[in-house]
Amino acid sequence: MVLTGYDGRRADPRPSLTLIEAPPRRAILEEPAPEPTVRPAPKAPGRFRVVYVCAANICRSAYAERRSQALVGRRGWVRFTSAGTDGIAAQPMDRLMAAELMARGGDASGVFGVRYRPEDLRTADLVLPMTDQQRLRLLDEVPACHGRVFTLGQFTRAAAEAGRRLRAGDLVEWVAQQRPAPDPSEDVPDPYHRGEAAAHEAAQIIDDYLMDLLPRLG
Repeated sequence: MVLTGYDGRRADPRPSLTLIEAPPRRAILEEPAPEPTVRPAPKAPGRFRVVYVCAANICRSAYAERRSQALVGRRGWVRFTSAGTDGIAAQPMDRLMAAELMARGGDASGVFGVRYRPEDLRTADLVLPMTDQQRLRLLDEVPACHGRVFTLGQFTRAAAEAGRRLRAGDLVEWVAQQRPAPDPSEDVPDPYHRGEAAAHEAAQIIDDYLMDLLPRLG
């Protein structure tokens, strides 16, 4: 028993005592205090990252990257980059696609092909290859990207069917849940070494997709 309440004055033959039951020691041993729940730190807010992919990263994906930057602005909350499945380091952008880009208000300076790195795709929020063949290759080589890799045409079509405005990350998750079937007719054809008409066609197809898609990404 634990005793409290003695006031230090002359002893009273009938002192007033307050009795407090001490918890049984066995109960304390049998029921230890629960450990605090450890929660993972929230992900730091950052820019939503889109990676465009084509073959050599000197025509379609490079165009899509720089055109997106021109349409959204470099200070937007979406970050655009690009790479190639077989990119050749330091190879400059195709001159015809560069001409299409500049004619539409984009900046073609300092564009050189790069090959994609698996770690870059693993950390991307959305990966948009130009053809279904490239999509299948990326999924085979970097399976961790599953649910975030769609052809540009495939994702644009599916995003338009959402029916309501979603934040970019939620939109990617929603599209992944819908599992839209790829359509080869939505591929962006490779214009490399095919002349001005092919470059113009590829640029126009990409523009049509971007004009529809980019406002949906915020």
